[in-house]
Amino acid sequence: IIACRIPKAEFCNHTINYTTKDACTIDLALMLFVLNSAFADWYFRLGSTNAHVSHYQLSNLPCPRFGKTGGVVDKNRCKTMVSLLRTKNFAQLERECLNLAASKGCDATMERVIVVLVKFMEGEERRRGDIARSQRSRLAENAGKCQVILDKIMLVLLGLGEEKHEYIRQRLREML
Repeated sequence: IIACRIPKAEFCNHTINYTTKDACTIDLALMLFVLNSAFADWYFRLGSTNAHVSHYQLSNLPCPRFGKTGGVVDKNRCKTMVSLLRTKNFAQLERECLNLAASKGCDATMERVIVVLVKFMEGEERRRGDIARSQRSRLAENAGKCQVILDKIMLVLLGLGEEKHEYIRQRLREML
């Protein structure tokens, strides 16, 4: 599964699933978080015999429940996360994010932090400019570090625990 934003009025081939900002009830960055996770890729590969992702497969993908808990965003906590991201302190950022996910689950603050991380990754990839597809298949260094954090957050939010991260990454390597 590869998910990305596509500029308005641009379209891809027939094997692409789309959603629009207007049709989505959550921030599209949260959708990118789920679909680009190692967990989603692994889960999809367990039951698929080809590379085409059908609508029913997306509908059956386990996913945290966004927008259901309500609550107020902890702006100070978000500010701390943004500061750690800005200074590229990924080790501390991971600890803070995983503590937040474990203690608060998918609350408004966790959702905001996920959006910030996804947008950071999008910016890192955008800065790479026009590059060969083979280069694009690997994330920029800092985007890759962020993806690991997001993958672990996903596992914690699904109740599987971050310790499953290495197992899933290894299984994906074996599946390819």
